[in-house]
Amino acid sequence: MHNFGDLANRQDGAAGPNPGNRMMTSRQMWLLVAIITVAGAILRFLGLDWQSLWLDEASSLRNAHAFGREGIQGLAHVDQIAPLHSVVLWLSTSLGGDTEFAIRLPSVIAGILSIPLTFIVAKRMFGSRSAALVSAALVALSPFAIWFSQEGRMYALLLLAGLAYIALVWPIVERPLKMSELVLLTLCTTLGLGMHHYMALLMLSFGLFLLIKDRTITKRAWAWGFTQIVASLIFSYWMLLTIHTLDNPAGNAKPGFLFWVPYAYYSFVAGFSFGPSTQELASAGRNLVNIVLTHAIPVLLLAVATMTLIAFGVAKALRSRDKSAALWLAIWLVGPVLLSVIATFISNVQFNVRYVIISFPPLMILLALGIATLPWSSLRRSRSDAQASLDPVKPGTASLAGMAATVVLTACLSIATINLYTVPGYAKTDSRSLARFLRTMPPNALLATDNNRVIKMLKHYGGPLPELKLQVDYRTEDMSPERVVANMRRLPANAGDEIWLIEYRSWEADPNHLLRAELDRDSKPLAVHTWPGVTVRRYRPTWIGGSAWREARPSLVPVNQS
Repeated sequence: MHNFGDLANRQDGAAGPNPGNRMMTSRQMWLLVAIITVAGAILRFLGLDWQSLWLDEASSLRNAHAFGREGIQGLAHVDQIAPLHSVVLWLSTSLGGDTEFAIRLPSVIAGILSIPLTFIVAKRMFGSRSAALVSAALVALSPFAIWFSQEGRMYALLLLAGLAYIALVWPIVERPLKMSELVLLTLCTTLGLGMHHYMALLMLSFGLFLLIKDRTITKRAWAWGFTQIVASLIFSYWMLLTIHTLDNPAGNAKPGFLFWVPYAYYSFVAGFSFGPSTQELASAGRNLVNIVLTHAIPVLLLAVATMTLIAFGVAKALRSRDKSAALWLAIWLVGPVLLSVIATFISNVQFNVRYVIISFPPLMILLALGIATLPWSSLRRSRSDAQASLDPVKPGTASLAGMAATVVLTACLSIATINLYTVPGYAKTDSRSLARFLRTMPPNALLATDNNRVIKMLKHYGGPLPELKLQVDYRTEDMSPERVVANMRRLPANAGDEIWLIEYRSWEADPNHLLRAELDRDSKPLAVHTWPGVTVRRYRPTWIGGSAWREARPSLVPVNQS
């Protein structure tokens, strides 16, 4: 394994020494890494508790509490997700309480550590200081990485585990791993699996890389395989504890199968705060084309800039001294994503971009290779040569295109990062403001929701809860939108002076907005209150109650009289 001194002394590129690169000492290099890391840390701590928890973060907190009460077996009874993040979160909240800051702090720390680790991985693979520094800078400033570093889930920790895994295992391309390295690799693999089952996708991808690279199973590969088996056996204890969940339904399948992979790579670059928001895409329905076209110009500019720099990056990777680095970069970028897609056909797990966050670093490294290979110094030489009345040395057309692509990419990522903190449409669902507002309900008002998953958030933030018969749950027919509409029609005239309808992730449970349509048709709208990701609509009922109502407006479905 290369030590830090070795990393600092190796030269950029495959074509021999680079005089400009020798001007940077090891101390200067690591000072730049430190500056980049501090900048990334500031972005990750900035506004950490501005937004309320969203649904999955509340689930993480529930899991942490379950572990605190009953240990690992108690956790297995409430969720099948890999347990290690719940353990870490329990420690964090035990010290800092159930606050947004304490819940997200482990992700922040993991996100910060991922920045210098990206530098180390890129430097070990390609031996280029400049490309490694740009890789670290891209991760530090990435809206995608910042998003998950500010989310109380396990994905930032999974990213860190994946980077550590590659940093530990990469020397195997040159020599057998030492016993200490094999032990560390076993530990890292175990921790990665403990963060998320999909760490296995990285393991499988690296095994495929070794097989293609060596065209046989070498002693090195056998040693690597032994560490993976040991880690998997350790993790199998958790699998046994949660085997009862394997048949759980996966929920509604995500549409747009052909767009899963392109959207994943787009998200790696732009995050979730550039172009159409996640909520817009999820609730678009037939308006999807119109929504996409609304954002077409900036998205197209970003796509062209990204593909241009990827082309430069591929060329740079193929010119590297060790073609193994280029091969692994390609498998690392594509393997986990495709394996995740395949998993949707053989398991009850749906595809999600966050599940394949371990394929985010290779895209940043590839972009960094493209940016670093451009002749930026020629611009400086051109100016100085012109001042000396010499013929200026100008970069070629292709290089100018690459530089322009770098400027466009930087501008788009800057906008996306600013949007994270300033544009409500890209924010997490604001359940905190919702609960605060619902506490102002008059006592004679009725509360309904088109998605009863909001109940978890209302309980966390101390808001009032809708009546059971006025909650939609897409997971059970007895709580379908049609059934809740029928229950509404059975309400007597004196049931309440107002009805407050919470619309929360409507695309999951009531995509056709049946509840809203019913109230719009037969009640008097009073007001609409909106926050990021959630809306409350207030109505005054105008119908007559009892049997006369049912005779005038028959239910969409038979009402269960019991």
